[in-house]
Amino acid sequence: MQRYALLRSLATFIKTTKSVDKVRNYDRFYRTSQRFSTSLKYGFYFVTGTVVGALGSIVSYYCLYGDENSKYRIDNSDVVQMCTLNGDNNSKMIKLGSFEGDQASGSAEGGVMNRYAIADAVAKVAPAVVNITVTSEGPPSPWLGPIGPREVQQSSGSGFIIDPQGFILTNAHVVSEASHYTGQVTVTLQDGRAFPGKLHSHDTLSDLAIIKIDAGQPLPCAKLGKSRNLRPGEWVIALGSPLMLANSVTSGIVSAVQRESYELGFPGSSKLAFIQTDAAINVGNSGGPLVNLDGEVVGINTMKALRSDGISFALPIDLVKEVVEQLKLHGFVKRPYLGIKLLTLSPRVLEELKERDPHFPNGVNYGVLVPQVLPGSPADRGGLRAGDVIVEFDGKPVKSTREFLDILGYRVDKPIQVKIIRGERKFMKTCLKEGYSPPCALIVAGSDSCAGAGIQADLKTLLALGVYGTSVVTAVTAQNTLGVQGIYPIEPWFVRQQLESILSDIPITAVKTGMLYSADTIQELVLALKQYSFGQLVVDPVLVAKGGQYLLTEDALETLKKDLFPLATLITPNIPEVCALIGREVESLQDVREAAKELLGFGAKAVLIKGGHNIASSELDDSCIDILLDSQGFEVYARPRLHTLNTHGTGCTTASAICAYLAKGFALRDAVANAKEYVFGCMEHSYRIGSGHGPLNHGFHITCRSDSKV
Repeated sequence: MQRYALLRSLATFIKTTKSVDKVRNYDRFYRTSQRFSTSLKYGFYFVTGTVVGALGSIVSYYCLYGDENSKYRIDNSDVVQMCTLNGDNNSKMIKLGSFEGDQASGSAEGGVMNRYAIADAVAKVAPAVVNITVTSEGPPSPWLGPIGPREVQQSSGSGFIIDPQGFILTNAHVVSEASHYTGQVTVTLQDGRAFPGKLHSHDTLSDLAIIKIDAGQPLPCAKLGKSRNLRPGEWVIALGSPLMLANSVTSGIVSAVQRESYELGFPGSSKLAFIQTDAAINVGNSGGPLVNLDGEVVGINTMKALRSDGISFALPIDLVKEVVEQLKLHGFVKRPYLGIKLLTLSPRVLEELKERDPHFPNGVNYGVLVPQVLPGSPADRGGLRAGDVIVEFDGKPVKSTREFLDILGYRVDKPIQVKIIRGERKFMKTCLKEGYSPPCALIVAGSDSCAGAGIQADLKTLLALGVYGTSVVTAVTAQNTLGVQGIYPIEPWFVRQQLESILSDIPITAVKTGMLYSADTIQELVLALKQYSFGQLVVDPVLVAKGGQYLLTEDALETLKKDLFPLATLITPNIPEVCALIGREVESLQDVREAAKELLGFGAKAVLIKGGHNIASSELDDSCIDILLDSQGFEVYARPRLHTLNTHGTGCTTASAICAYLAKGFALRDAVANAKEYVFGCMEHSYRIGSGHGPLNHGFHITCRSDSKV
């Protein structure tokens, strides 16, 4: 057995090896067959997809072009007939544009969107689109100050012609420098011709302005459409000059038609609702038209969301038409005033009101709630009460505050029928007469106890000129016609609190400053003005009273020049104040002109040096001369000097009258001229009150008329 043991072991080893090789061969075969089957499967899928796709193409071609009697066909006409099975088995026709060579048929009006639809719309409005450039001087050099050169700055925007006589519509912020009368406007037409432009009127709250040019011939006008017909998803086109690239066109769709102002961070502009679009609107597009496919202007490109592409906003043309009508008629916008607060009765609000108030009428399903009615307001006189629900306004159903404001519009002094629900579902009709909301101005100055100057004179002036005046008191004085006997300054923190109360609530379009007294008060004023929108600023640098009393501390003079003057549209010093500001005497008209140039270097947009104080009788020929210096150069205003002692408050009255006319939208030079006329009338009909310098008659146009009737 031993002799064969080795052979048996060897045979066993060989058998084992063969069995292992069989297993290995089997595994190799299995893996190969798996790879082959996978390849075969995907190959089958590919072949099947190719065949199906080919069959689909053949069938589609046959359906469209093969059989004239097919269910779907396109022939030589421009009609695609698509039969859709509705409840009444009626077919619908959709008309598409067809192309023959370079010609395209169809129009946007017929529901057609072809390759030339946008180009055709652009061709209709493009001749009326203009480029607007405003050239102005920059701030003084931080190194050389007033004596250094001032950099020339340029800004550009867009606009479009709305009247053949040369009236152009744009955004107010496009011509903001021109509205401060420090910039020169140049309007370039589509054909390349350029004309100097003059700011006709503007409205800061709605951000609209009208520019007038004289082209010597009728100009092409843009056709104004109706923004209320816009729908989300509708195609629109933006034209203008983005980034100073003239005659640019972008397109997109309407993303939203009623983007409320509070959604964009403008809580004080409740009447504004914007069109949102994804058409590209960039710097320079502002003021240009937003156009539909019919070539009609449906909005004015106004702004875009910062750090976001595809989110831009335009003012709806329906709102623009109302504002433009008033700007042309009055030079400013009269806004209606009812004296009520409103709340939209959404389903959620209705549910909460019914749960909290058992007296709330159960039958109310929609409307606008009146939570508050101001005493003595037009709404109060018309019979509205807190808790009323307005369901119909001017004969139209009202379901939201937005609908209420849209129906109200800008109508003033017109009766309106209102249907309300009060208490036990009793319907009542009452008649409201909208009041007039005048432009608002802010006076920041000291109080004059004899009411000849200071805040009292300023507020009387604003009232006489049709402007609603608000006030921030910086100091209280004890004074009369003989002089100032005492001064009690208001704490700067409380001055700031007064400023925030006014600027955060009331739409101020112009500010006039008088006696500021201290550097800390000036700093608080500057911070508030930088935080809030305030329109235009007239700074009357009140330094010394007529009796010689100082009304500004010594350290405040530099703060006034350094921090407040650069924010000013106009500063209005008299001759003694000019001497204090520049540190030398002014003895001739040439000295006045040189002083005006130096004062302009402190950063103000314009300087008016009042000539009520004598400088050289031989030069003036017994005339009172005021000299204005702005970016356009010098302008002289001369009137015969009135020999009267009743001159208390003439400086305050002049500055506040200019502020009033600026608030009403007048050009700076026109505002100064009108203010001069008003002050002359106040002095000519002044009162003889007190033993010293008597006050002016700020209401002379009323008192003189009433006296003539006696």
